[in-house]
Amino acid sequence: MSYMSSGRTLSPRDGQSSVAVARPVLLARVRSSAAKIAASLATPLVPGDYLDLINPLRSGADLRARIIARTRETARSATLTLRPSGAWQGHLPGQYVRIGVDIDGVRRWRAFSITSAATPGTASSPATGPTPRTAALAGDARDFTITVTMIDDGLVSAHLVTGDVVGSLIALDLSTLGANVIANVVRNVWSHTVIICGHFPEGVQTFETESIDGETRGEWYLRQLLGSANISGPRALHIMTGNLSHQIEHHLFPDLPSSRYHEIAPRIREIMARYGLTYVTGPMPVQVASVTKKIFRLALPNKDPHVSRPRQILRTLRGASKSRKLRRA
Repeated sequence: MSYMSSGRTLSPRDGQSSVAVARPVLLARVRSSAAKIAASLATPLVPGDYLDLINPLRSGADLRARIIARTRETARSATLTLRPSGAWQGHLPGQYVRIGVDIDGVRRWRAFSITSAATPGTASSPATGPTPRTAALAGDARDFTITVTMIDDGLVSAHLVTGDVVGSLIALDLSTLGANVIANVVRNVWSHTVIICGHFPEGVQTFETESIDGETRGEWYLRQLLGSANISGPRALHIMTGNLSHQIEHHLFPDLPSSRYHEIAPRIREIMARYGLTYVTGPMPVQVASVTKKIFRLALPNKDPHVSRPRQILRTLRGASKSRKLRRA
């Protein structure tokens, strides 16, 4: 059975398809409304706090574990068996894990090495650590152990070895050394790139310390205009650089909110063009190439008009080699 609507033949399947599409949207709205109602009723807490009272190791809870057993190894050491919450991603033997223990109202963190076998189906990733390949595992399959040795004046180690800790909850924090290293390298490379592109491309002028003695306010503004450069690109690039891609405007008005730099940039550019000043700007790849070229050029010996540059470089290298030989002698 079908009928015509707006020049198109509709069948019952079209109605079923519309209902199928509308149903997930309706369910999402119901969940959202229920979550808002639950949050208002739970104030000043959140619904998760009440769920934690029922099952603190549930999926979706903060990463934590319950100490379910303690085996004394020596008079000063013990092995603790921990049952992690559903957020635990598995482990490997020897992996470091940070333990957060609440002692006298203060959470104290210490790092320990896992001494138990790997979680079934767990693979290793250098950046993020263990990654589960299997579906959700039963609680005892996720259990792992750490061995704690009590040290002199060690508050946490003494508490774990001799205190009444079996059955108590502790906080967990996975070791993310690889991810931290990668994040720091990316951050440093990005920050370095943004900074050099704003200060060292071709066309940016440099000033001797003596040249700024007694400079007027107008000369200070001129020095900021000539001693910095911008990076051109889409709005997303400016956001990723913290708007320091507008380095000229940043030098002129360091107290201005950086989100306003793009608004005044056209006016600054127009003023510089009016007085014949170069507004140094360009895409990031162009600016990086310009800086690299400038660094290599400045790294070479000063050019002698009577000697070719290759021969001058060769003489410099020979002179450095002779100096090393004389020092050794």
